[in-house]
Amino acid sequence: MILNNTNPIIVFTMGFVSTFVFLYVICKLRDKKETQWKQVKKTVSAIDILVLEEVASILKTESQWNKNDDRFCFPGESLSLFCAVAFALQKHLGSYDHEALPMHELRMVIDDMYPERWNDHPLMDFNNHKDTGYNDIQNVITETLKRLNNKINLS
Repeated sequence: MILNNTNPIIVFTMGFVSTFVFLYVICKLRDKKETQWKQVKKTVSAIDILVLEEVASILKTESQWNKNDDRFCFPGESLSLFCAVAFALQKHLGSYDHEALPMHELRMVIDDMYPERWNDHPLMDFNNHKDTGYNDIQNVITETLKRLNNKINLS
């Protein structure tokens, strides 16, 4: 659209409104995405608990935690939260499953406890966030184990 001899205030306002609408739509799409994975309901099993206990064991000291996650996981190195879960899933389920209950529940806990510390990939973004420390990682694992234990006791 060519705006010859148009009032600059109108042009500015149109740009502002367009930007606002764009950002609003993006926020709504993100909310929809979050809502979809939050609504997943799965039954907790003893293996889910074992997976998270393995994650706690893998990350039992700060020197075993990798603050700079790129989601490329190699054995024998310090591991991010995501990689610790990936290795624990492999050990107890036989393969990595992006939608496995322990992974899902960790995402939920991160979103509940630290919603401002992730954007696209909850585990990686939270792990890498400038304000996330080793104690935060431990808090998330502990809270996730607590929630899963409560759910398994209710069933």
